Amino acid sequence: MADSRFFARQGPFSLGELAAAGEASLATGVDPDTKITDVGPLDTDSTSILSFFHNKKYLDQLAVSQAAACVLEEKYAAKAAEGMALLISEDPHRSFALIAQLFYPEETADPAIDDSAIIHPSAVIAEGCEIRAGAIVQAGAEIGANSKIKENAVIGKNCVIGEACVIGENVTISHTIMGDRCVVLAGAVLGQRGYGFAMGAKGFVKIPQVGRVVVGNDVEIGANTTIDRGSQGDTIIGDSCMLDNLVQIGHNAQMGHHCVIVAHCSLAGSVKLGNFVVMGGHSSVNGHTNVADGTQLGPMSGIMSDTKPGDKLGGAPAIDLKEYWRRQIAIAKLTRKK
Repeated sequence: MADSRFFARQGPFSLGELAAAGEASLATGVDPDTKITDVGPLDTDSTSILSFFHNKKYLDQLAVSQAAACVLEEKYAAKAAEGMALLISEDPHRSFALIAQLFYPEETADPAIDDSAIIHPSAVIAEGCEIRAGAIVQAGAEIGANSKIKENAVIGKNCVIGEACVIGENVTISHTIMGDRCVVLAGAVLGQRGYGFAMGAKGFVKIPQVGRVVVGNDVEIGANTTIDRGSQGDTIIGDSCMLDNLVQIGHNAQMGHHCVIVAHCSLAGSVKLGNFVVMGGHSSVNGHTNVADGTQLGPMSGIMSDTKPGDKLGGAPAIDLKEYWRRQIAIAKLTRKK
């Protein structure tokens, strides 16, 4: 059960309502009027929550779980605990996420501007916005309707924040145009100068970084992530991309839509990611590299050259994932003690 001191729970909801929200169907004999008070894991000790099952590793838990209801694929229905109400779904993880959103909806703005916030007279604040203590909105900036700017965040000169965005505590945003429904978690920095120098025997000469950061709609940017503005063109984060904490995006990098970038990943300057690219934790992409649609990169791996659509890669430099594991097994055999 979520701690009520930190999370406001909605509900209860009937199984019929939850099935509809989760794009699932009730198994035969399930009472659609049964009330559920919360969501939680299979190993719960509560008999009024809904859980989900999508990993065979937890079959033993499914068989003895005390959860009142569970979302799962039909092929596992016979393995569920006796008396458990079942919601059948082709994608239980997605269904559970949709149901959980019903109990714990995204935070919305509480329209108010704190007296300690500093807002330049030329800034445009649309209706329904919440600007919290210590936040700064500089000259010419625009904040879209129903957006929330949290404590000590800085929205730089002429930046545009779309509608229904949430900008976390101590976030710094400059040189950025952002779409709607974006979330930027605490401490992230968008729009600082990229790492650009002309290097030679006479020393280093800084190259002016005169591009922007352009963020699409429905993007999430994790805590303490940094996204450099472009050098000449723009750094682009496509619609519905999800960036974890402590990610570094270099200048002029471009990401397509629905990319997943896990913690500690980095994109060097001028990298181009296609759509639905997935990067495992601590992985990276070399500068000026094109990563094709659907490429998947394993943790702690590094892409050094262009990829093909749907590639699954591992290692540094990254190679085909099956070949990578074959090599790892071969090395392990060579070093094994007799």
